[in-house]
Amino acid sequence: MNSPTAATRTGPDITVVVLTHDEAPNLGRTLASLAWASRVVVVDSGSTDGTQEIARRFANVELVARPFDSHGRQWAFGVRHPSITTRFVLALDADMSVDARFVTELTDRFLAGAFVGATVPFAFAVEGRRLLGSFYPRQLRLFDRTRVCVDDRGHTQEFTIDGPVYRFRARVMNDDRKPIDRHLASQIAYSRRECERIRTGDRLRFRDRLRRIGVMAPMMFVAAWLRAGGPLKGRASLRYAHERALYESMLTLRLLRAPDEALGRRPPTPTGSDR
Repeated sequence: MNSPTAATRTGPDITVVVLTHDEAPNLGRTLASLAWASRVVVVDSGSTDGTQEIARRFANVELVARPFDSHGRQWAFGVRHPSITTRFVLALDADMSVDARFVTELTDRFLAGAFVGATVPFAFAVEGRRLLGSFYPRQLRLFDRTRVCVDDRGHTQEFTIDGPVYRFRARVMNDDRKPIDRHLASQIAYSRRECERIRTGDRLRFRDRLRRIGVMAPMMFVAAWLRAGGPLKGRASLRYAHERALYESMLTLRLLRAPDEALGRRPPTPTGSDR
């Protein structure tokens, strides 16, 4: 992937917002790909692995801190931070990066039009090897910060906006290189939040109904392996398939258990005749 150079720093008049928590294995690549941006706001939630030190190495980065409570509230804080003066914000996770094609499209098409936001497609890589495809959906990630609505939905945030929305062709790269233990801890937390969303019946999709009956995990393994490139991508596609199936298995196990136990709540301690 070709990264934009500092020579384009006077180009797009937008601010990039990045959320971090112990993202040292990823953040350097992400910030290097944002050298074109006049300003990047990194919202950190208490990293202890060198993430903050990496952020401070980049001259166009402002590091701010906020304790994490939910993705929606964390993003709302970052997007509406008082130090941001640009109309548009590009919201990226710490394992996402953009290339020169994205910046060119941003300048020549998005900013040249009368848009209030833009959705972006994603490319996935495993240990630096790009997959043929993934199940990560196109998302609204670029928007007028005064008009966007930021909410929590399941395990993550949801950005919505009213008005004309541009569809990017250039992809944002997602390449998460955090240790496996961090990945597992994240999936445990995500599955708990998604379980709560599904149990409350919040805008259920067809895949949520498959999760409820317990068949989503094996279906996802096969579909993800083929989508990622199957034998053509070797270990990379196999790992992607296992990661997707692992998450679905965790979520299914929660849905098949009693509601309190599925959401990580302790059952009441037996007393008296209940013992």
